Amino acid sequence: MKEDSYFRDYTPEQCQQDLNALVSWGNLITMQDTRKVSTIEEFKNKKFRYQLSEATVEIERMVIRVENLFIESSSLEPTLLERIRINPGKIPEMQNKDREKIYTWWNDLNNDYIRLNQNYQDYMRELSSVKAEDHILYYSGDFDPEGLLIARDIKIRYGEKAVLWNSKSELYEKYVSEIVLDESRLKKLEKIKTDELQEIKKLMLLRKRAAYHETMLGEYHLVTKSSQKY
Repeated sequence: MKEDSYFRDYTPEQCQQDLNALVSWGNLITMQDTRKVSTIEEFKNKKFRYQLSEATVEIERMVIRVENLFIESSSLEPTLLERIRINPGKIPEMQNKDREKIYTWWNDLNNDYIRLNQNYQDYMRELSSVKAEDHILYYSGDFDPEGLLIARDIKIRYGEKAVLWNSKSELYEKYVSEIVLDESRLKKLEKIKTDELQEIKKLMLLRKRAAYHETMLGEYHLVTKSSQKY
């Protein structure tokens, strides 16, 4: 360190003070260094080795991830949704496969869900950006009070530039679940004034049940396939 001009006047006492401070803050942990101890006196005259604490290592890793962060995509890929739709149906088939194939299948499925979550977050961030003002935005979400509120907010913000894709009452009827909506959630529907959502809102108040877009992936698949013909 002395060879560096920045540390030329840095004394061992100052170094020890800094190390003690880092230990007290939880950045470093100490271990008594007994590698070269040969007498009791040397053992009593404690010398310590220092290493990064677990929290400091995690912070360092986080900083590295942030420095190398980039957004791969801000779109929800139809092929990704299709894989997530198909792969859970392979569970019975996987029972007869060897461990390596089961591990590969399970790992791929988990990675697809991670990518779906990441792409969804990037997509929603893109919706909130200034750049989104220059594009037509397609949104499709859950048919529950919270999902309709998100659709309403997007429509209010972007007006004609926002398309509430597949927000159809027949889809709600087809895929309505057994999950009952309590009164506190249904009360949120009072805030829904968007014309395109009124039919679904009325059906939801009548049926008191939600429908979730995970069950509608087949509908999205059909739409994307038909659009590829043009």
